Amino acid sequence: QIIGDQLQTKSSLDAEGQGLYNIEVTVTDLAGGTYTESFVITVISVNEAPEMEDFEFSVPENSVVGLEVGTIQGTDVDDGDVLSYSFVITDPFFDVQGLAFGIESSTGRVYVNNPDSLDYEANEYFIYSIQVTDAAGLVSEALLKINVDDVVEVGVLPVNEVITPNGDGHNDYFEIRNIELYVGFTLTIYNGNGVMVYKKENYNNEWNGVSNSGKELDPGVYYYKFTDGDILYQGTVTIVKN
Repeated sequence: QIIGDQLQTKSSLDAEGQGLYNIEVTVTDLAGGTYTESFVITVISVNEAPEMEDFEFSVPENSVVGLEVGTIQGTDVDDGDVLSYSFVITDPFFDVQGLAFGIESSTGRVYVNNPDSLDYEANEYFIYSIQVTDAAGLVSEALLKINVDDVVEVGVLPVNEVITPNGDGHNDYFEIRNIELYVGFTLTIYNGNGVMVYKKENYNNEWNGVSNSGKELDPGVYYYKFTDGDILYQGTVTIVKN
């Protein structure tokens, strides 16, 4: 657009979108005479920061070191720009080598770095700040969420050890997290005298402190066995009533 005697931009310019503009300007004097001249305006490309969206992946908790989790990718409108990837670390003394996951700088490949950190019962997911950097040092940040998937582990049963069957929706049932993983498992409950009070094959989080005969069991400590014939979990569960 022309303002006074100046030719000014009317909108943002993008060399990658349109690098050349053919302009024709006509000037008219008071007598009506005109003069027209055409010229070309070249938009000079400057380096622009890369962009990257958030990413979310999942990995089993029994994964081994080096297992590929996924790949993060950024974009850059500057053709041929080289991108690198990393975690955002604000503490200069932080030990990146101890992180549960690593990132290959040149490819954005995310992999398991410390499998000992993968424990569904302790952390169901990890969230990291990540960044993509171009060759000139321009940076964009995003978030990386990695979910830890539960797997059946010998000796580790993710279950609430206290039930309060009062119908308030909290700890009303003996609930095993991700019960769908435990196909063919049977739950057996015993009282303090070793007498079986409840048994359910293909258990699906139904027990709420009631015996197989329909009797509400007294508050106290009970013992459970949960098995499919090969894997056995056992422990205590306490019934609490107000």
